[in-house]
Amino acid sequence: MFDLTFAGLPFPVIWEDASYFAVSKPARIHSVARPDSAAEDQKPEESIAGALAIIFPNLRDVGLKPEDSGLVQRLDFETSGVLLGAKTREAWNQLRAALAGSQVVKRYRVLLEGVLSEPQEIDAPIGSPYRRGTKVRVYLENRSQRGVKRSQPAKSTFSPIKAFPPKGCSLAMATTSNGRRHQVRAHAAALGFPLCGDALYGSKHLLSDFLGRSVEDPSMPQFLLHAEEVNFIHPLKDKEMAVSAEVPSYFRLPA
Repeated sequence: MFDLTFAGLPFPVIWEDASYFAVSKPARIHSVARPDSAAEDQKPEESIAGALAIIFPNLRDVGLKPEDSGLVQRLDFETSGVLLGAKTREAWNQLRAALAGSQVVKRYRVLLEGVLSEPQEIDAPIGSPYRRGTKVRVYLENRSQRGVKRSQPAKSTFSPIKAFPPKGCSLAMATTSNGRRHQVRAHAAALGFPLCGDALYGSKHLLSDFLGRSVEDPSMPQFLLHAEEVNFIHPLKDKEMAVSAEVPSYFRLPA
């Protein structure tokens, strides 16, 4: 079986065995090249899946979509951290089933707008009334249920790590086992704590306002969301796995 670790990929391979692999996705790179017309000038190597396919073309035969290059999940463009993939169709099917069954627990480090003083949990479906909507909607019981038929169950827990009251923000750990599109971002906003700098979900400030410094590095994301750890039972070995990705240096906030 092929070995990714020493293949010269432009991002770290943080774990692999004969069936699966995990890479540490940088922020501001797509997991998979976008198939829409706006991406006509996008180079294959500018996505994680594209770079994998260039070095390992056989990964295109692993999943249901060739463009996924064996990836069993995706992370948003601005999000960094653990990204899981499979090396065989059998392994891909098994891990996709675990993801669909909410058997994969993901922990995200996140910078929230507002002072989070105690853990908060939200259990509310997520979806979009429109097929190509740029954002998702959280269907709370006391809100309009228009489009709820297209939603999926989702549950998130936000636990404070450290609050920065003078700056009006909080470093927190978000835990999920559903993995819906924009789940952490949408659920955080529904609780009244949008991600700092996430204008799509209601943040009124730039990330630089909270960091206390200008953000000029093109690799710096608009908001801080890092998939720090993924826990799952190895589908083919029945063994508990915990895969983690190093937290980017820009998460170091001023006191």
